[in-house]
Amino acid sequence: MGRIRYSSLAKYLESAGPLEVEERGDRIEVSLLTPTLSDAMGVQGAGDERGIYRLVFEKRGDEAELVDAWVEIGGERRRIAVADLEAWLAFLDAW
Repeated sequence: MGRIRYSSLAKYLESAGPLEVEERGDRIEVSLLTPTLSDAMGVQGAGDERGIYRLVFEKRGDEAELVDAWVEIGGERRRIAVADLEAWLAFLDAW
């Protein structure tokens, strides 16, 4: 489903960092930096490269629906299934 309250998304975007947000009409594109591999694993020297999460929402009334998501790392683009982000979206909706 991938829908959350728009107000929840807006609150998260105001407080989260580092990110970039572009709103055009009802389309909201969010870019978030991934942690480094070293940070994610808690192991020094595992890797310092960061990726970028790209999330595309469509505003539908008072809701925002996640319609597309992917991560870009090292020049590769890997799609993320919206269903795989449902728990994160539920967390955001409770924000």
